[in-house]
Amino acid sequence: MFTIKTLIGIAIMLLYGGVSVGSSNSMETLRMLHVAGKVMEYQLGLWLRNRYGAFIKNVFDPEEVEVISTDLDRTLMSAQCVLAAFYLPDEKTKFRSDLSWMPTPIHTSPKGDDKLLNIDATCPRLSNELSKLQTIPAIKAFYEEHKDLFKRLSDSSGLNLTTAVEVQFLFDTIKIEEIYNLTIPRWAISDYDEMKVVSDFSFKMTSYTRELKRLRGGPLLGMMAGNMRKKSHGDLPKKKMQMFSAHDTTVSVLLNSMGVFNDVSPPYAATVVVELHQTGNKYFVKMFYQNDSRMINEPHALKIPGCSLECPLSNWTHLLDDVTPKDWSAECYRPNPILDHYYIVGLTGASIVVLGLLISGGIYYYRKKYAGDPTTCNYEALEDQEPNT
Repeated sequence: MFTIKTLIGIAIMLLYGGVSVGSSNSMETLRMLHVAGKVMEYQLGLWLRNRYGAFIKNVFDPEEVEVISTDLDRTLMSAQCVLAAFYLPDEKTKFRSDLSWMPTPIHTSPKGDDKLLNIDATCPRLSNELSKLQTIPAIKAFYEEHKDLFKRLSDSSGLNLTTAVEVQFLFDTIKIEEIYNLTIPRWAISDYDEMKVVSDFSFKMTSYTRELKRLRGGPLLGMMAGNMRKKSHGDLPKKKMQMFSAHDTTVSVLLNSMGVFNDVSPPYAATVVVELHQTGNKYFVKMFYQNDSRMINEPHALKIPGCSLECPLSNWTHLLDDVTPKDWSAECYRPNPILDHYYIVGLTGASIVVLGLLISGGIYYYRKKYAGDPTTCNYEALEDQEPNT
């Protein structure tokens, strides 16, 4: 049940709206935000204003709200559409009488440097962890089960499809064509359901292991948890909302890292809401997933494994510690930081052994030099010296 009375902070992760398919050879140009996608995001902004209007001021305040997006046109434009509706000006706040819009800052980082929202940020260890996926029995079995589909789709599309992610890209294109009433190839219609199964599985694979959850979802979870702790300690008295605009993979990784992913690809404009509440001196977290692109149905309440729908903040952060790295950069550039504890223990044990050998060797050398054979006298004769005069 939603209540505004105890709410003190919100973190919102939103997925871009519907995108277009054109004739360009550039994937980014093909994935520009479509008119229908703009409508979806604008509707999301109205839904958020209706839900949190009594909590967030009608006029943007940088001390109250922060908005962060990945550095791609469709996510930046989606955030702009949401904010245009969320901060819809009245006659008093308009800066032009003929313009019902207020500029709102959106922060971003270059793709390779964006560890917060880009799941493929520069991280050497990530490639190593991804290569291990193909050795996992359950994934190998999944590929074996659908190997005929890969062949059929490759033959029909003219593409060389060998991974679930590649099928997901193809299926996403088919879905876009379907949404905008374009003609879908016959071969795609006959394999539509199985393509969806493989496409959905690809989203699960993006954070299939604990290590992938830490590397891909950990930074965002760490920021959310850190800000909620600060808020509960009174360190962020004015900050009320952080909004993140990103991708379907970002949304699925966030949900999967918290143990609440439904294994279905997030639809356009899907939104995850994490709320911090306070009653007296107690703090608790409530989470919701709005996966209705029309913003008609109520969002689904989420419960992380091991806690309740109203999860005490200390429990929430503790349960997510396992997938929240303390030093993301260090984990990315070390071979296997997850095993650091065992490495340190092993190194300490080895050091003790080496130290013991050195001490034993020293004792042996001392005894050999100064004790020697008990039947002989070990000494060195003094050199002849001239008598003192």
